[in-house]
Amino acid sequence: MIELSLFMGLFMVIIGVLMALFSSIVQKQLEVQSVSAVEADSKFILTRLAYDIQRSDAIVIPSELGDTTSSLVLSIDGDTYTYDLSGGIIRLTAGGQTSALNSIRVTVPNISFKRLGNTAGTHAIELIYTVTSVVSRTQGPETKTVQTVIGTR
Repeated sequence: MIELSLFMGLFMVIIGVLMALFSSIVQKQLEVQSVSAVEADSKFILTRLAYDIQRSDAIVIPSELGDTTSSLVLSIDGDTYTYDLSGGIIRLTAGGQTSALNSIRVTVPNISFKRLGNTAGTHAIELIYTVTSVVSRTQGPETKTVQTVIGTR
């Protein structure tokens, strides 16, 4: 009976240590996934916007130099491409199709487009957006703010 009690006590200690170790591994995995999701989505959004802005024929919205808006409308090969923010998701509407640019693992709380350039030259868009992970780490959610200027061709 004493041996059985000792065995059960040692077994419970080992199980307790293993559970704590497993819990910390799962938490660290969630943190790594959160950082990875923010990095991947912020790069994808920037790459897609840069691709479309650089090949655009015209910037429809923001319409005037210096205007800042939360949506971007481009004319590309006769089609209208609209980027806007809805419920933490950046949406691209083109050719009657709407698609999300960020994954479900992140949200985009804000985005702004500012038209830059001069009246006789090419124009550019100053782009500012923030990507935040939906998985919270112990220090809070992973967040990345991107600010850049992308010029038309």
